[in-house]
Amino acid sequence: MRENPRKVDFFNSTRPIWVRYAAAIFVTAVAVAARFALQPMLQERAPFITLVPGVAIVVFLAGTGPGIVSVVLSSVAAYRLFIPPEASMAGQGFNTLTWLSIFLATSGIIVAFGGALHASKARAESNLAQALANEERFRLMADASPAMIWMSGPDKLCTWFNKAWLNFTGRAIEKELGNGWAENVHPEDLKSCMQVYTTSFDARKPFEMEYRMRRHDGQFRWLLDGGVPMLGSSGEFRGYIGSCVDVTESRLKREELERIVADRTARLSEMVGELEAFSYSVAHDMRAPLRGMQGFANVLLEEFGPRLESQAVDYLNRIVASARRLDLLIQDVLNYSKIVRSELPLEAVDVGRLVQGIVDSYPELQAPKAEIRIEGPLPLVWGNQAALTQVISNLLGNAVKFVGPGIHPQVRISGRQENGMVRLWFEDNGIGIPEEFRGRIFQIFQRLHSPDTYEGTGIGLAIVRKAVERMGGKVGVESAPTGSRFWVELKPSK
Repeated sequence: MRENPRKVDFFNSTRPIWVRYAAAIFVTAVAVAARFALQPMLQERAPFITLVPGVAIVVFLAGTGPGIVSVVLSSVAAYRLFIPPEASMAGQGFNTLTWLSIFLATSGIIVAFGGALHASKARAESNLAQALANEERFRLMADASPAMIWMSGPDKLCTWFNKAWLNFTGRAIEKELGNGWAENVHPEDLKSCMQVYTTSFDARKPFEMEYRMRRHDGQFRWLLDGGVPMLGSSGEFRGYIGSCVDVTESRLKREELERIVADRTARLSEMVGELEAFSYSVAHDMRAPLRGMQGFANVLLEEFGPRLESQAVDYLNRIVASARRLDLLIQDVLNYSKIVRSELPLEAVDVGRLVQGIVDSYPELQAPKAEIRIEGPLPLVWGNQAALTQVISNLLGNAVKFVGPGIHPQVRISGRQENGMVRLWFEDNGIGIPEEFRGRIFQIFQRLHSPDTYEGTGIGLAIVRKAVERMGGKVGVESAPTGSRFWVELKPSK
């Protein structure tokens, strides 16, 4: 705001210093003249009665320096004119010192108080000027910004919009103030927009949202609007400041990309389903001729074996073994495919009872072929019983299979709950796993030994890993030349 041009302030701190000191001398002279005029009535009483107000006027209007000058001039004038013996600096009785002390003490208080007041006023004026300058710079920067910037007060009502906003809406700022801006929000977005705004405002938290706003040409455009609370120097809440950008093009591209991805995902899912059905059918159909090969080869061995040469018998045995391995491979592929695609509903599973049932079902896991020992009660886990049966069967089958010549298989099973998970341990006395292969054994079709040495398909541990992951767990191994320790980590029963 501009100052009133008719206002005259000779003692403003921005005036030249000689003006303020000249004015101080003038006011002091007026005070001395007033006291001199009162001399016939007052005589020797109250020699400083007009000089103290004069000092006060000078201090509060001209400042500390002119005030001190006024004190000095007033003291000299009082000595010379109003304190006996008049016109002499020699008279210094008790009465003189008393009056002088009172005047100096009073004037000192006035000067000190006036100086503090002037300093406080100067700081306030400086802070106000700085704040106004900062606000002006902010408004200039905001108006030059292509982003649409707005501000609101503590009452949730908007108090300012920059030029970019007004150019976008084509409306005067008076129509946007308060809640007027909401008139341009798309009716379908207005409720959610206001809910996000008011909820964030009440919680004093930043927010970000997208909504449609009517442009000056009547077209609705998508805006990305974000706001943050404004706090004063002492932490008081002063409202919100935010900015909007037009994201219509990027939103349309995102929606188109999402549609394309959804379509391709649907087509891919359909193709995967068809491929799984095809592979499942092919795998089943492949097992029939394999069983025929095995059957006819066994018939030849049983009925014509004694009449065949040893080399022919060896060939027939190789055919039977190869057909059996291929049949096992097909079964494992089907099991892996089933684990990958089927739903696995989770429930509480008693692992101890499950392990005992598996041991009782497989002769190769029972004495005298192997020794399976369960140490302590095993914790209940949250899993799928069928999938967990397959996991434990594969781990126990490997444990009793991969042992050195002449070694009696021994497996120790234990479990404990730690860090919010249940870890099951399967420790064997087998041949161990070299360190360089431990990261690969859980991948599909990974074999460490020839099928002639240890029979297998290289899929069993891949089935273990995939089944455990589908149940929300992890699997790993620790190994040494004297045996391996496989572990399975699952969530505890709810």
